[in-house]
Amino acid sequence: MLDQAFESVVSRVNRYRESGDRDAVLGRGTLADAGHLWQAGMATGGTSLDVLNTLAWLHWCRYKALEGNDEINDFEAALLLFARVGAYEPEAVPEELRPPLSQGVTIDHQFIGPEHWGRVGIHLLRQAEPTLDAELLDRAVEIFEGTLAAYPPGHRFWPGDMNNLRYALRLRYGARRDPADRRRSIEVNRALRRGISPHQRLGPDVPPVPPLPKVTRFRPEQALERRYQHVTELYESGDHEVAEDEARDLLMDTADLLGTEHPVSIATCSVLASILSALGEPEEAARAERAARERAMRARGRR
Repeated sequence: MLDQAFESVVSRVNRYRESGDRDAVLGRGTLADAGHLWQAGMATGGTSLDVLNTLAWLHWCRYKALEGNDEINDFEAALLLFARVGAYEPEAVPEELRPPLSQGVTIDHQFIGPEHWGRVGIHLLRQAEPTLDAELLDRAVEIFEGTLAAYPPGHRFWPGDMNNLRYALRLRYGARRDPADRRRSIEVNRALRRGISPHQRLGPDVPPVPPLPKVTRFRPEQALERRYQHVTELYESGDHEVAEDEARDLLMDTADLLGTEHPVSIATCSVLASILSALGEPEEAARAERAARERAMRARGRR
């Protein structure tokens, strides 16, 4: 994984330096590649100078491409990394950074790297949540894909960032309805429950991602009620992970076709709470149960 990420980052840096292609260092997947290099750099035994130099160049190129909008402190990261590289290979440091480095570098480590990225991602997620701002969610997803490439399962920030990534993907699926976000959120969910990295393949014992349900606008109430019955059957048979997937799809389609205060929506929230409780997720279960109560109260208020 490290070798593949290293080659990808080298390619990204070269594309930006040769052509000024901003997407090369800012586009989707950049921080996931960088995260693998950060994981190597944070390892107890350290990593090679080549990895540190490549990572430093990525952050420096990102800083220049962002033109002042340095959201994750790329400049400080580049400065710190080049200080380490320059101690062994001074000529590898960009000329623009040599004067500040010659004066010494004092940087608070908590404001660079994956730990800082995670705090920025949480802030973006909170901003995006009320209105499903897809642009903010894009940035949050990119950040959490990066932190989870940097943290191995078992790291103290890993469970929280796994939860943040799956939630950001669900929200973005609600905003754009891109099936890739639905699939990725389910895969992250499966990985979280098994304590494995979201960047590795799931095993053959893991339930497959169910296909997107067909949505009909002809007599939608009956079709959605049948899907609700199917969700309850999955739950009662113990197929809880697939039941969760089907319930979340049903909630989204019911909201579109019948509204969030329809009895099917309220009932689905309640059964989702039971499913999540069975899966050992009390906080998520409480959120679903609270949503069911709030929707029921609004429905009664309209009568």
